[in-house]
Amino acid sequence: MKKFKMLVVPVVLGMILVGCGDKKKDESGSTKTSKSDVANVEVKEGNYIKLPSDKGKESIELNVNVKNNSKSKFYVAEDSFYLIEKGKDEKISAKEMMGSDMGSLDIYKSIINGDLSPDKSLSGKIFFEIEEGKEYVLNFSSHGFDEKSGKELEEIEVPLDLKKMEDSKKTLDEPVKAFEAYLDVVFLNKENENYKKLVSNDKEKDQEILKKEFSKAMKGMIFSSNTSDEKISKAYEQFYREQASKFKVETDLETRLSDVAIIDAKISGINDQSITSAASKIKEEYYDKTGDFDMEKESEYLVNNFEKALKEGQVNHLQDTKVTMIKKDKKWNLELNSDNYYENKKMVSSFLGNNY
Repeated sequence: MKKFKMLVVPVVLGMILVGCGDKKKDESGSTKTSKSDVANVEVKEGNYIKLPSDKGKESIELNVNVKNNSKSKFYVAEDSFYLIEKGKDEKISAKEMMGSDMGSLDIYKSIINGDLSPDKSLSGKIFFEIEEGKEYVLNFSSHGFDEKSGKELEEIEVPLDLKKMEDSKKTLDEPVKAFEAYLDVVFLNKENENYKKLVSNDKEKDQEILKKEFSKAMKGMIFSSNTSDEKISKAYEQFYREQASKFKVETDLETRLSDVAIIDAKISGINDQSITSAASKIKEEYYDKTGDFDMEKESEYLVNNFEKALKEGQVNHLQDTKVTMIKKDKKWNLELNSDNYYENKKMVSSFLGNNY
């Protein structure tokens, strides 16, 4: 069940930033900063990450801050940065995350991007693919011009110490562990010690979401629309127990940044169509026994025999979905009922038997 590739743990980098012009070094704290007439460029954090495009390469995420020391406004974006491997001249462009289909708007929000006026600062993230064991220098270009000389402003070099990022490779399975702990505790009502360590979701709140979605799905499809909440609740408890015994998930880590993970999940469970078919037979059985069309009594009979329908329910084939998890305050959160996370909501539908 467990397949994972890359995890990130934030670490603070001690960087020496080199720029053009008159430089003054600020060595307070763990970050060294060189100031230039163009800009201050500070790498605040660095992490190894996992991107979908990784094929025999490694990827890094750099959280940078740029302060404009010039007298002109300039634009800062992903293409303002590139890497140079030590001893070579070839430029390695930052990954164009803004135009990529990464599956989550949360990734776009964190990317450095915007106009930067004089004396103002801008922070954000940039991403690169690199080769293991190589050394690199980060370069920043404002793409601006000196109004007096008419020449392009000089670039700023930032030596990177990738060895200080090695710790971010160690806990490779954290997002997958968090996701599997979430499924165990919330969906399957099992114990998992990683839930308290890694997950910030409220168990009772999310289980109530599952129950409400079950009620919406089953009323009108299997039960009559006026079936009491008490009867629906009883049916749900039966469904929850049976589904938990048949629900299966295979996971693969697709994308892993410092605070966002996208997990490719293949899900199978009881098919709601087969439950509907079995429930129809139970309703026919009730009519054959009683000749009564009383919907309330029929619903009560169905609830009392619903476990029989569940036992006859067939299991769906594995269905793909991409689950987004957000890390905040050292724990992961899976938003279960937000329109911003359609794939997460699709996972709920799959748990409830929807063969989409």
